[in-house]
Amino acid sequence: MTLQEYTLVKYQVDLDKIAPSLELSAKAVAPYVGEYRFKDEVMKVAYEKAKLTRASPGGKCELCPLTQTKFYCVDADVELMFNMDNSGRVAGVTAKYPDHIDEYRKVK
Repeated sequence: MTLQEYTLVKYQVDLDKIAPSLELSAKAVAPYVGEYRFKDEVMKVAYEKAKLTRASPGGKCELCPLTQTKFYCVDADVELMFNMDNSGRVAGVTAKYPDHIDEYRKVK
């Protein structure tokens, strides 16, 4: 349990009242699955065991939805925002880290 989770439990904060959980179907997240590239770094997004995951050189994490296109990595301090092109297809993902932002382009 993280310090943040412990604090929420300690003060009996109901997270669902603050930010209700968002469940997305396999069909809804299927367009996000693929390989993304930023410079020489490759990030892979997969749908495994009913969960969206991200694998990168920094490790693997589960992606939890904040909105239909915005996710956060469990156990990592990164937020991902999937970007669409003019035709509505996923073109890339913006990775927001505490100290910088990287723009990945979908390659597969």
